[in-house]
Amino acid sequence: MHEELDDIPRMTRIDQSKMIKYILEFPNQLRTILDSYNSYEPFGVEDVCICGVGGSAIAGDILSDYLFDISTSPVFVMRSTHLPKWVRKDTLVIVVSYSGNTIETLASFKDALRRGCRIVCITSGGKLMEICHSLSLQYLELPKNIMPRAAIGYLLGALAIVLDREGIASIVSELKSKLSELESYVRVCSPEIPSNSNEAKKLAKRLYGHLPVICTQRNLRAIAARWQSQINENAKMLAFHSEMPEMNHNQIVGWLEGEYGPECLPVFLRGSSTDSVLSTMIDVTIRMFERSNSNAVIVDIPGEDILSCILNGIALGDFVSYYLAILKGIDPTPIHSISELKSNLSGHLIID
Repeated sequence: MHEELDDIPRMTRIDQSKMIKYILEFPNQLRTILDSYNSYEPFGVEDVCICGVGGSAIAGDILSDYLFDISTSPVFVMRSTHLPKWVRKDTLVIVVSYSGNTIETLASFKDALRRGCRIVCITSGGKLMEICHSLSLQYLELPKNIMPRAAIGYLLGALAIVLDREGIASIVSELKSKLSELESYVRVCSPEIPSNSNEAKKLAKRLYGHLPVICTQRNLRAIAARWQSQINENAKMLAFHSEMPEMNHNQIVGWLEGEYGPECLPVFLRGSSTDSVLSTMIDVTIRMFERSNSNAVIVDIPGEDILSCILNGIALGDFVSYYLAILKGIDPTPIHSISELKSNLSGHLIID
């Protein structure tokens, strides 16, 4: 197994759809979109509702969590078919659907139109872009023909542009300042770096054959969710995630006092935090797991501040999920179950 992740020709044969290309492009995607949009016209809003699901919504979670300690304006991510009651005409609704044809997102978009909300869309095409054209709505257009989860840099950057121009937070310059560090980290996780020097490959070997439960601190919970979804989709494996301190009031009992199969594996993501109380909780919790012989995996995400940890955490999780797929000998890109579900739904749910 150890040699399989250093066998580049074998990796290329398995990865027929070239998922690794997009994982390696993450920093460049971010740089490209942050440098490309100068024409967005802000509405001047005080609260934001981001609508989306799946790979199109995770960027919203990431920025919402990051802004928790920075912005005085609420940024809410909504994964449903209609908007929450509090959304009003003065709310900015950011509709995110990479394909432009996501049923749930189109339904919430229509709800925003009915309420007369201020709307901006982020998409690569589809029905969403058609409606934007017909109603002269603002939209940010993404490059086409990428799996939504592989377009994380474009999605993250596009959302950052909107939030920055609206005065929610000065996030664009902060992201740009982290790109060189992110590029360096992506290089050390890349397939050319051998397993004995590659943290992502080492982690993939630890997680292989297990059911990982990704546990992390509050300001990295979207990264844990990204790890879960990438492992689900790329590696075709079950994975779940939880956050601290909430898990210390329930889930910890199951881990330390309950019974579970040897395949269940707690994976702790630890990163920069300015919250001394939470940092102490995390460290004490990890020590308890280590004493319990739970075989817990501890991942210290590099980064001098939380934004660096967020970006490096995305990259590391994407590489881990990719190497897990290679260990299993499966192409990371196809997601047959989701495609089948969408096909089955298409005849029943039509958004006019």
